[in-house]
Amino acid sequence: MRTIINFFSINWLKTLCFNFYYFDFFNAIHFPILIFRHTKVKNLGGKIVIKNGVRFGLLRIGNPFLGMQDGRYNRTVWDCRGTMEIEGLSYIGSGCRICIMPKAKLILGSNFEVTGESTIICRKK
Repeated sequence: MRTIINFFSINWLKTLCFNFYYFDFFNAIHFPILIFRHTKVKNLGGKIVIKNGVRFGLLRIGNPFLGMQDGRYNRTVWDCRGTMEIEGLSYIGSGCRICIMPKAKLILGSNFEVTGESTIICRKK
């Protein structure tokens, strides 16, 4: 069970900016998205939709505690120009690259987990 989060591994400035960019004040203060260190936000655009209620740490981007990757040297890259829909707790590990093209929609189901050196490019749905 992954309920324990290392407080110091989270980039709190990026987390704060990310949440307040995508959500209104009352949802952003719950910090539904956590951005870990070594995460590059290449394009902060598009939108994020949360289906089943906002809660702390619903999506964790750049999580270095997943699988067999080197969380110290692998950078996670976020490039969103379309729509991401989150249906439940989701983990994007360090070294992953997420690219959502304009007018595309990426849906992350409940308990979605992708780790180490993965690339997801969404062009349509």
